[in-house]
Amino acid sequence: MNRKPRDNHRENEERYDNPRENEEQYGNHQEAVKRYRNLQEAAKQQKNPPIKESPHVKESADACEYGRGLFQQSLRVKESPRIKENPQIKESLRIKENPHENHRERVKQRFVEEGLNAFEDHQVLELLLFYTIPRKDTNEMAHDLLSRFGTLESLFDASPEEIQKKGGVSRNTAVFLSMVPQLARRYMIMKQGKKPVLDSSAKAGQFITSLFIGKNYEAFYVCCLNSQNQLNYAALVHEGTINEAPVYPRLIVETALRYQASSIILAHNHPGGSLKPSGADIEVTRKICDAMKTISIPVVDHMIAAGSNYFSFAENGLL
Repeated sequence: MNRKPRDNHRENEERYDNPRENEEQYGNHQEAVKRYRNLQEAAKQQKNPPIKESPHVKESADACEYGRGLFQQSLRVKESPRIKENPQIKESLRIKENPHENHRERVKQRFVEEGLNAFEDHQVLELLLFYTIPRKDTNEMAHDLLSRFGTLESLFDASPEEIQKKGGVSRNTAVFLSMVPQLARRYMIMKQGKKPVLDSSAKAGQFITSLFIGKNYEAFYVCCLNSQNQLNYAALVHEGTINEAPVYPRLIVETALRYQASSIILAHNHPGGSLKPSGADIEVTRKICDAMKTISIPVVDHMIAAGSNYFSFAENGLL
């Protein structure tokens, strides 16, 4: 305790300068570590005996092996040649596993095979909604829209704003649904050709009713015909409220001259469904006929459309 610092330092130097003493201490340390590890391993083996010595563990292993065999057997059944050769059985197994999987694809395939005639109204709407709503149950939404609008016709005739507000759908869906009647109208008109011949009330009525598909407001057309009774152009001259369509003879005259008409057919619709001409309809027709006589272009008919039906002034002696 009373040694000087210098003497203590010298003793340490002498201790580390002795290599033999250092080797003995290192060897003793290594031996102690080895004995400790052996004791650890022995204790571990005593605590957890081998699995083969436990009958419960062996029974559990056998059960797992049996279950694995059943699973592999089921895989072989699914991959058997009989199922691979019969797509109906394969499809049936897949649907049983997940009845909602590929539902949209099955509805589309049904349309391809059967057409819309086999569909209920809500199924038609569900199919249409596939193309604007990619990840949602459109069946439930189709039922909801029909309950709010009553019929498909009322839904398709509504404006995009009304469909969006009343139906609670996105603007994209509302615009898409409101396009349906306009696409149908365009298709029906194009199907009759670029210059359909309207030389009878039946042909004129078929063409004119197609002009008003999807229009739930009153409108007035002038169909300009050439000398062979072919349609040059169907001009929309006025769109008014449901109860009023103020058509002016001067506007009709200008339209006939613009499209080089040899004769014209007047046409307007009654959105309420009545085909009976009103007193105003008869009076407007008389004024237009008088105005057209001044330019020697006859009015061969005036037709009222209501849905797929029509009324001909010429057939009923009102012209």
